Amino acid sequence: MFKRCDSLRQVPRIGEFQELLLSLLNTNDTKSQKTSLECLIKSGYKAGLMTKYKKLLEGFGDDEKFKDMIPILIHGSQTRSGNNDVPEEYQQENDTEDKTVLKAKRKETKSVIPKLDDEDREAMLPVIIKLLQSKLL
Repeated sequence: MFKRCDSLRQVPRIGEFQELLLSLLNTNDTKSQKTSLECLIKSGYKAGLMTKYKKLLEGFGDDEKFKDMIPILIHGSQTRSGNNDVPEEYQQENDTEDKTVLKAKRKETKSVIPKLDDEDREAMLPVIIKLLQSKLL
């Protein structure tokens, strides 16, 4: 029901509501995790900071993509200008990859996933850790 609302900032007792949603991030049910994560973003948790890292958080909530998100957390995803900000050990050999494969990868990630900034780490790491803990259960 809450997932369908555009903005959840006017919910009475918003603090308690957000704490409940945070506790739901620890479940191993992926559907409940995605729904609670979406509701947290709509509720303006952490002063809207979660909106900036929405793709990153959704990746950690996905059972198949969460392993690939750790390097992105540290370095950000590749930009169209190249791999200048990604260390060599995370760069792929583009010469060996086919152009159609590269186009498919670009379509898969429609936008660039930002690197987790140092000033945002204190606010975002507890949420990311909860998502990672649920994968261990």
